[in-house]
Amino acid sequence: MRTRTVICLYAVLPLALGLAGCKRYVVDPDKLAASAGAPGTVTAGATAPRLSAGAPAPRTTEAAPVSSRGGAGAPASNSAMSSAPVQKEQPAGATTTTSADGHGWTELRGPKIGSGKSSHTELRRTLNVKVIDDAGYMAMRAFALRSSPTSTYITVLVEVTNTGKELQCFVEAEQIKLKSKSGAALTTMRDSSFVSGSIAQSSVVTDTCLAGGETGYFSISPSADAPETFDSLSEIEFSLTSSDSSDFERPDFKLVPKSYTANADRIQITLVNEGKGQALIEDITLVEYVLLDAEGLPIDMGYLEASPKSPTIPTGGTLMAEDTYYFTGSSERMKVLASY
Repeated sequence: MRTRTVICLYAVLPLALGLAGCKRYVVDPDKLAASAGAPGTVTAGATAPRLSAGAPAPRTTEAAPVSSRGGAGAPASNSAMSSAPVQKEQPAGATTTTSADGHGWTELRGPKIGSGKSSHTELRRTLNVKVIDDAGYMAMRAFALRSSPTSTYITVLVEVTNTGKELQCFVEAEQIKLKSKSGAALTTMRDSSFVSGSIAQSSVVTDTCLAGGETGYFSISPSADAPETFDSLSEIEFSLTSSDSSDFERPDFKLVPKSYTANADRIQITLVNEGKGQALIEDITLVEYVLLDAEGLPIDMGYLEASPKSPTIPTGGTLMAEDTYYFTGSSERMKVLASY
């Protein structure tokens, strides 16, 4: 029987914020099996192919020089990753950022990702959205996603836009409920999830912010994943909240995705610090990506892993992030966000 591997990364914030939590990712067993040959386990020499956020706690790092940090429960370093070659980099085409100041999701275009064996209608279903309390936000669209028609793992991805004018941080979906076509509630792994939007800092750095007009994503997964669950999903219900963000501002660094390469089972993304200050990077940095179809709609998502050689990336410096993936659809576009 396949089980999910859960990886916890702890982020303890200053007591003044009153926040602490475990950033929890659930490893898709189908993708583990494809890359490591051992369903439901992470093996040495392979990066967890897909880390899907069941409901992450606020993603933060201290806004001060950061020392290396790993330890039990952290994903394996890239030094232990498979040496499967990545094809020579191809031009990524136009790079378009969805954040006016470059701190949010960036769209990249490049070589094809995925085998192309499955149609997008087999891998994605559009869900109804019911927002109990929007608190000045607009939930645009929601999708049920899976990496192949036989996958037993399902991710529900929701787009959220800040309809106000002010920067908001720790934007969170709460009281999340998934419902079937019959109206029955489906059990979820957790009932809340923070939005991955854009990066801002006060005494901490977080990627859970949305400026006015900016769009981000949150994700959740049903506990009972199966093909019939995918077919029966109909609606997601939730409320949206955020914390006092008056002390938050954009950081001096700006880690911008610039291009990607891909082969049959691996993605590699190059990011460049285009800011005026150095980027303070922990021992393990997660980079989120959402694959898009030709119309710009999400068709898959995942997390890439990077282990920088230095705890800082100077202005003009680069960061490489890689991921082993399994996807039977096809995409030549993605949105990327460096996760803090």
